[in-house]
Amino acid sequence: MIPFFDTSYTVRRPQRAVFELFSDFSRYLTELPEFHGTRLLIEPGPRGEGRVCWLEVPGDEYQYRTRVEVIEQQAPDRFVYDYQYTTRDHPEPLPSAEGPMPWDRARMILTFEDLGQSTRVRARMQVFGVTGFFQRWKVSTLKTACARSQRNANANMVRIAENLIPNS
Repeated sequence: MIPFFDTSYTVRRPQRAVFELFSDFSRYLTELPEFHGTRLLIEPGPRGEGRVCWLEVPGDEYQYRTRVEVIEQQAPDRFVYDYQYTTRDHPEPLPSAEGPMPWDRARMILTFEDLGQSTRVRARMQVFGVTGFFQRWKVSTLKTACARSQRNANANMVRIAENLIPNS
């Protein structure tokens, strides 16, 4: 396991509402600029641990799909999910040497701290299955690029959350 990023931001909305938003991909994921044009497909079944959804870019220009699985859901404090890449034709996860990223699997750990009418969200990403010098170098390079853009990503998350959750 390699820590990829660890960041936090404050959303001016109550903890329960922020948790409910971030634990429901269909409510916010496609609002993020990074995912514009992406299609979200949610497998049937109850929300919570074990739930699987897929992200894919329509058309033929991108051959991969992203499989997202909820690993842990402890309302309203903690939400954990893993994601892995597959091809459009085969739902089995790809090893890092064959996928678009230099890892086999990534894990997002979101924790939600109650600040009264605001919530501090801590987002940590860990990556697994990084093998060899070249893959570790790619992860290091991506971490640097991600750190540079993290402020904008955090601002987007806050803006989207505050727009989607009514101010009470």
